[in-house]
Amino acid sequence: MKRFLFLFALMCTLTVQAQSPVVKGCAEPAWIHFLDPVAAMGEGQKVTGTVMLSDGLKGSASQLNAIIADEIQRQLGRFPSLSVSTVDIIFYDTPSGNSRRNTRSGRSGSRVRSHSNGSKLNGLRQMLMERLGAESITLTVVPEDWETIIRVTEEQSDIRLKQAALDIMRNVGVQQGREQQLKALAGGETWRQLQQQVFPQVQRLDYKASFVRQFAGGVAVTLEGLYATARSHQNTGNDYYDIIDLAARLFPESVEAVVNAAGVALLRGDVQKAADYLQALQKDCRAYLHIGVMYMLRGDRTRAEVFLRMAETQGIPEAVAALRALHDGIPVWSE
Repeated sequence: MKRFLFLFALMCTLTVQAQSPVVKGCAEPAWIHFLDPVAAMGEGQKVTGTVMLSDGLKGSASQLNAIIADEIQRQLGRFPSLSVSTVDIIFYDTPSGNSRRNTRSGRSGSRVRSHSNGSKLNGLRQMLMERLGAESITLTVVPEDWETIIRVTEEQSDIRLKQAALDIMRNVGVQQGREQQLKALAGGETWRQLQQQVFPQVQRLDYKASFVRQFAGGVAVTLEGLYATARSHQNTGNDYYDIIDLAARLFPESVEAVVNAAGVALLRGDVQKAADYLQALQKDCRAYLHIGVMYMLRGDRTRAEVFLRMAETQGIPEAVAALRALHDGIPVWSE
């Protein structure tokens, strides 16, 4: 409840502050296409990456954790205005040749075994919590990533008895002696090549981090949360539009959110506000439709058709409707 009261107050404040002169003439809903910024949050509110660990695994646990933490912190430093909310980490490892006992670690459902390399990650979660200030960090260990081992092996040209090795990997189960059969090939030469040429390309850590924007009083607002709230008001007109507009002002780094806010401005006839949103997106294909509609309402039919045609090639049905209206000679107003 506290969060929604805060959101309502913030929305009201920003609406009053951001009022601008309204230009006569509004876009038709059939010309406006709202994007899904949540599905595209890799650019805005989520970051994914990979850290190769072939060198780090040779060092101590603290050295390995520092390598991982440094890389993730460097990537997340691209978003200084946002706070890290969650980090999901998957560590992919290779066979060590030793017998291992199945164990559980991390969040529920993690696939983890006690392992000489996996055990080095024990302090990683705590280190990242301290350095990133994340609310939640989950760590999953895949002790033997055979899927990637097979793929990387296929790409190698000089593995001894390569096809025989691939047949074993694909058809002999781990519990049925897969490693032992691989080690027997070419007097152990095939296994040695796998360890030297393939395994270093498999041992890696994939991470995905999400962000929130923190406000006074510790209230956190996410782009995903805003759009979930907007969808609950989708049939109430102005409330829905107000939240879409607010999302762009709180998260201007999300191109999708900005394009959607421009669409709201066009529906409300505020062409200048739409132009302000779209000014930096003239070469971004995600904005072509709304740029074309903006030029329609400005009376610039030539530029309108150029951008609407480009949007049409993307298969956006709203572009077809806007072009039809443009060719039918709808009345437009200049600013």
